[in-house]
Amino acid sequence: MIEKRREIVVVATSEGTLSGRIVRLSIGDAGPSLTFRLRIPVVVRGTEAALRVDLRYPKVRSWLGLGGRTYRFDESTRTYEKSDGDTYVRDDVFGDLRTATGHHDTFITQVAFGNRDGEHLTVNVEGTVRMDDGVVPFAVGARVHVGGVVVEHGTEDEAARHLDPDAYQRAVVRDGVVTYDPKFA
Repeated sequence: MIEKRREIVVVATSEGTLSGRIVRLSIGDAGPSLTFRLRIPVVVRGTEAALRVDLRYPKVRSWLGLGGRTYRFDESTRTYEKSDGDTYVRDDVFGDLRTATGHHDTFITQVAFGNRDGEHLTVNVEGTVRMDDGVVPFAVGARVHVGGVVVEHGTEDEAARHLDPDAYQRAVVRDGVVTYDPKFA
């Protein structure tokens, strides 16, 4: 008998956020990379939670480049690197689902961005989440507000080559952290 996999309902409860970071992701990287993080407040099985998705190596130079773009992930998109003689996975995406009482392992299979709407993008996220009763698929759509790009300490000199200058304002320093705010006009 084939067991039918049921999808859990994940509903966005309010607007999420999209922020960027310029960061050195792994020891094997020659230089820093622009990454994006989605944070979406959701309800899962009646419990409030937060879905977080980190897009690593998105191959764009701004949040504007995400509009209309779809990223798909599975075992075939996984790459491996060596460092200090050990082999490790270099994932292009990382996801997690957190409630007030716990953390659920999450595997993201697709992130699809819609078009720009002022200071927002729409996004649909699909994947699987490990719940108490097994691994189940989910899908959630949300509207996310576009935030700035934070530059990791030590990568400030390389930040400009990773960002599209037409999409971001001049760098500002807030509490010792270099940040590029998005342009919306």
